[in-house]
Order: sequence, then C-alpha cells, then structure tokens
Amino acid sequence: MRLKPVAYNANLSALGEDCARKSLAAGKMTHCGYEVLAMGGPNMTVDQLIAMWFNSPPHKAALTHPTSTIAGGAIVSNGRNVVAAIRIDY
Repeated sequence: MRLKPVAYNANLSALGEDCARKSLAAGKMTHCGYEVLAMGGPNMTVDQLIAMWFNSPPHKAALTHPTSTIAGGAIVSNGRNVVAAIRIDY
C-alpha cells in the first residue's frame, strides 16, 4: 500500500481525545464527528486496536484514504475499558 505521509495535528488529537473520553464515560462508542473509534477491555493493546480497525473494511478505508493529509488521535482508559479515537482530515 503506497500512501502519502500524513502529518500529526494537535487539534485533531484533542478532538479525538474528547470524543474518546465521552465514549468512555458513556460506556459505549459514540461518534462525535468523523473519527475512527475502537473500544476494548483494560488489557487491549495498541496492536489489537489497530488490528480491529484493519479487519473492518470501512475503518481500514478511512485510515488508509489516499487523500488524507493530517490526523491526530488518543487512547484513554478508566481501568475497565480502553477507547481509541483517530480524527483524519482528507
């Protein structure tokens, strides 16, 4: 897969973190806009979260969109669950 580099964006990371925290507080994934979300148990690893996304065709397509330019993300935990969110600008 040949993709152009995507630059980190702190504003998108902040939006991702805010959304991840809202989902964590709600106990379920709740989209706040256009982010890619994943939720798992307290021992969920980053590799497992990414594998979940890449095993889902719509999520993989969003993460590997050829016109992506900037992105930011966050992972939050409350000790019982982990939520990851990535915001991407195309």
